[in-house]
Amino acid sequence: MDKYLISKRFYLRRLTEQDTVHLHQLDSDPEVMRYINGGEPRSLEMIQNEIIPKILSWYEKFDDMGLYAAIHNVTQGFMGWFLLRPFEDDLGDIELGYRLHRHNWGQGFATEGSLALLKKGFQELELPKIGAIAMPANKPSITIMKKIGMKYEARYHHSSGVEVVKYSITREAYLQSHSTD
Repeated sequence: MDKYLISKRFYLRRLTEQDTVHLHQLDSDPEVMRYINGGEPRSLEMIQNEIIPKILSWYEKFDDMGLYAAIHNVTQGFMGWFLLRPFEDDLGDIELGYRLHRHNWGQGFATEGSLALLKKGFQELELPKIGAIAMPANKPSITIMKKIGMKYEARYHHSSGVEVVKYSITREAYLQSHSTD
């Protein structure tokens, strides 16, 4: 399986139809889904018939971007996913995001993966700007956005109907703060 990105403790690879069960397990945890849809688990049928086909279509639409499975380097276990792709609300802007199993929270994996994606996005793909969104109550994700150098940009209602805050960082700002990488 081709690796999209390799970080210190895990790597990212494209999702496949065989990951349906992994996504279902992840999206069945009410705490994982708390700041996505209020904690509602997603059915296996929804993942199989809607989510997976949508993810697979992104690989065809977007050059070297999409949603990627996070696989632990040592255990080879599915940790969750990271994404780097155009925002669904604004195809001219690039979104960074992630969703991890609860047992992976609080260990720096989200920060590690986000920083690795910023590096890939700015140094390899030469993207002009990368943003991220979260519900205003999702303080842990907002803290990570700030930690990786993103600045507050806006507060608005996402196309899903929920209110979100958006943070972003430009390539220029990233390169200035990471000139020794």
